[in-house]
Amino acid sequence: MNFQQFKDEYLKIVNFKNKDFKNFVNFVSRNYRFKRIFRYKKQFAIFVPHQIISNVVLCSHFDTVIDNGKVYIDRKKEVFFGAIKGDCRAGVLMMLKLSEKGRISILFNGEETGAWGVRKFCEKFNYIQEKIPELRNISFFIEFDRKGRGQFICYNHDNKDLKNLFIENGFIEEEGIFSDISVIEENLNYCGINLSIGYYNNHTEYELLKFEDWLYTYEKVQPIISKFYDKFEFVEKIKRKYWDFDFDRHIYYEQKEIEKDWDKLKKYLGYCEWCGSLKEVAFDSYFQGYLCKDCYFEVREELSQEYF
Repeated sequence: MNFQQFKDEYLKIVNFKNKDFKNFVNFVSRNYRFKRIFRYKKQFAIFVPHQIISNVVLCSHFDTVIDNGKVYIDRKKEVFFGAIKGDCRAGVLMMLKLSEKGRISILFNGEETGAWGVRKFCEKFNYIQEKIPELRNISFFIEFDRKGRGQFICYNHDNKDLKNLFIENGFIEEEGIFSDISVIEENLNYCGINLSIGYYNNHTEYELLKFEDWLYTYEKVQPIISKFYDKFEFVEKIKRKYWDFDFDRHIYYEQKEIEKDWDKLKKYLGYCEWCGSLKEVAFDSYFQGYLCKDCYFEVREELSQEYF
């Protein structure tokens, strides 16, 4: 795929608003090659290709934090910037392009406001397997919803074989707290991996999407998802106590210490990625997302007392 092809398809996907989930699924049915599509209300949609070449299931989410704004394109540098909805429309495009070539995919809604789409999917999973028998032999899930280039995250499992499969193909493991795939891991005990799709500064009106970084994952992941595997065993992650990477030492946060950290952060009006409320939020470098003050305190108090 070249930049011109990417640009033409991406702009069509970006034009859809959050309220247009049903219309977007209809758009996919008209413009992409799928044998059948199973949509459950406005919560999720499953795309089944004509020929299945792998039992790896792909997923991404439709909703975005910034739903309106200008999109700018630097054709020379091959980047998009502005209110570009890179998180996660860049993941949606990657999922669709790879899915129509022979992999089942799932488009979730509501990730940014509590992951209510994937939670309904987990609740209805047995029913879904009856309707779509191809989902009875899943090896693992891949989500396209990570910032940056060449990174992957496993939230709740620690299957070394699966991690090494991605490391051998040019990906680097990073830490993360939450995405749709973490809900699948927690509720269905399938291994999952979240991959970088080339966006930066997500949830802002100055988001950046680098085609080169998007293409890196698009090309590197294809050999991995072009075969069938046995189900990767769900090995529960041995979780560590909260680690403050800035100071290279363990810190058990007290209330006053959290208050000081919060006061140092630059604040914006936006949606909290933990509770989904429209409030004053700040970017948390550890969480790698925007939190309101209440959730900022809640996350740190939990991480200082429990394992993450």
